[in-house]
Amino acid sequence: MDWKEKILPHRQRIAFIVPFILLITVALLHVAPFASLGYETVVSNELISESTTKFYPEHVVVEEYNDATAETFAPFGGTTTETFEYDLYGFLDDIDELAQDIDDRIGTLTVIVFVMAIIAISTRGLGLNLHPRLDWRTVSGISMAVLAVLFLLLASSIQGGFGDSIEELLEEVADNEEVTSFNDGTWGKAVIEESETTTFTFSWGPSWMYWLAVVGCLAGAIGAFAALSHHHPNFESEELPIWPDNQAPAWMTADHSARWFSVFILAVLVAIVAPWYSVDQTWVKSEEVGEVYTNSTHRLGWTLSPFYAHFANDTGLFIGEGGGEESELSSYNTMYELDSMAPILLSLRWPLLLTGVLVGGWACTRFVRQAQEHLDFRENQRNVLFAAAVVFVMMFSATADFEDSMTRIAADDLRTMSPMLNSTFVHAGAQDTFSGQSFDVDFEFDGNKLIMSYAAMEWGPSFGFHAFSWLPWLGVGLLCSIGLPRWLERQQKEEQDEAFVLVPDWRAKPVMAVLVSVLLVSLLASFPPSTLGNGSSSAPGSLSQWNLNYDYRDYYDSASGTLSDGETYSFGYDTTGFSLGNTTFFLLDIYCEEGQQGLLSDEPDEMAYTVQPPEGVQAPEQTLSGTLQCPSSNQIYVEADVSLPEDEYAASAEAFLGLISIQNSPGGQWSIEFTATTKGGDTAFDGDNGLDYEYYINIYGLDGFTASERDD
Repeated sequence: MDWKEKILPHRQRIAFIVPFILLITVALLHVAPFASLGYETVVSNELISESTTKFYPEHVVVEEYNDATAETFAPFGGTTTETFEYDLYGFLDDIDELAQDIDDRIGTLTVIVFVMAIIAISTRGLGLNLHPRLDWRTVSGISMAVLAVLFLLLASSIQGGFGDSIEELLEEVADNEEVTSFNDGTWGKAVIEESETTTFTFSWGPSWMYWLAVVGCLAGAIGAFAALSHHHPNFESEELPIWPDNQAPAWMTADHSARWFSVFILAVLVAIVAPWYSVDQTWVKSEEVGEVYTNSTHRLGWTLSPFYAHFANDTGLFIGEGGGEESELSSYNTMYELDSMAPILLSLRWPLLLTGVLVGGWACTRFVRQAQEHLDFRENQRNVLFAAAVVFVMMFSATADFEDSMTRIAADDLRTMSPMLNSTFVHAGAQDTFSGQSFDVDFEFDGNKLIMSYAAMEWGPSFGFHAFSWLPWLGVGLLCSIGLPRWLERQQKEEQDEAFVLVPDWRAKPVMAVLVSVLLVSLLASFPPSTLGNGSSSAPGSLSQWNLNYDYRDYYDSASGTLSDGETYSFGYDTTGFSLGNTTFFLLDIYCEEGQQGLLSDEPDEMAYTVQPPEGVQAPEQTLSGTLQCPSSNQIYVEADVSLPEDEYAASAEAFLGLISIQNSPGGQWSIEFTATTKGGDTAFDGDNGLDYEYYINIYGLDGFTASERDD
């Protein structure tokens, strides 16, 4: 038995199976790197360090391992992973152009394969027999032949382009005098023996995407041959049916339009309620304790929806062992670390809300009996109408620009994203990448104690965005599942089925009202009036550090005089009349001495004083009343509790000035009273008719507070 007798009878089955293989292959292309570079260091037959660089169409991923830090980096899996855009990588010549070419080819393959899959599922097992030589096998065979060529071009681009990019690097490696083994080419390896115990190994070559492209090319070629060979007389042969009993299973011939629409609605609901973006961080703090280091691990995360922000925190990162895990669900206006990303996410609110309105309108026409009685909608008509409206909204509203906007702007937040304003890392890999990973190291001294901090961050889209991304494909699938079988059936029989849209039925007032309403909601969701805004009012402002400026003001006064025995002197000061602004300090210096003295003997004079501060002013440690035995002095003062911001962050100058705190200000009306008691001697010649007093008033204040944003 020759190969024809073995293979040709199975051509129908092969032609049927291969498209599914191609579908899986294309799906894997989106997660596979197209090339890689490897580097490892071995000392005394033990792996000391290892680095792997993987090239993807949109970014570069670098994974590194070091035996010296493996234990410390255990929370990160023992390795560090970073993502870079090609503009920042710049290690290989023209690698960015190759990546863009590969990305374009994958996009073309994806569209063709997905359209083929949707059409295949939607035909319900009906044959495309429009012409003796134009049936489903012919169309499928031509499509698979085209795909085989595209896969071949993809593999050729990877092999040739990567070989050209790495050529200059290989020349430098080859010039190294310590190279003991060198395998040149697109795939290769170089071994450098630095010493008898130390070996460096450098390897390179196309990666999984290349082999997937090879598999896709072979599968496409085989499928094309299996589908098209029956037209050639040299390959005539009996063929086995696809299914053993020549009867397609029920799931293939069944009407799946309701299932398509159910999945479509589910995806819409997920897009509305689920988060669209997430950022996860893992911090490791290594503190020097004596001669050893103690490590603590802290995991944080931001889960971002257009309607809420969820923050999972570990307060132990701030306060040490007394901390714990916390979870917070809040709006965006308090999350200043998201000042760049928040407006993008908030701009999705309006189209998602009106999408929810469209879904609610569909539910009313489907489940409310009164609506069903007035609306002569067939189920497929209703489903297509609302699905088309939702797809229109998603394609022409802010949701369509989400990925591009986040790629451009999110880096402004991601590069220094941290729950602590004064403690952060610089994540260089976050530049112009929609998703990725980064790793950074920082250190500080607490006295003589060294504290090392390591942070890994991973960011990217979440469930809501993925659900949204599937909506166009699901919409196409729904349309094909409804229209394609009807079209095939109408082509295979003379009589004509009832049209999908009956004009008289759609002219009815209730139906027209629904159509107009759906149209208006779709247009409003896609092109909202400027008066509605884009949700930016709920976004947090950016936080900055500020320089505090103010004027220092003061007031001085003094007086002196003589008081006779029993005489009282009262006076006062109202600080509000001295243009001090915020009174922060009040000082009263009192002094008394003997005035007239007895000729032969004299007792010390006394001066009683009473000080009454403004209402509400507390002076707990001051003596507000007492008696001075002259000569002597005393001080009475009240100082406000003043707190002025220095390195604090604030969204505006007004918010920064709002951090100023002046408590127990001594401003207001002060009342002071002196009463003299003079004492002479024991004889008639020892009279004492007065004492001398002096006082000094010092009052300080702060005024003219302004703030200027720091440039650094």
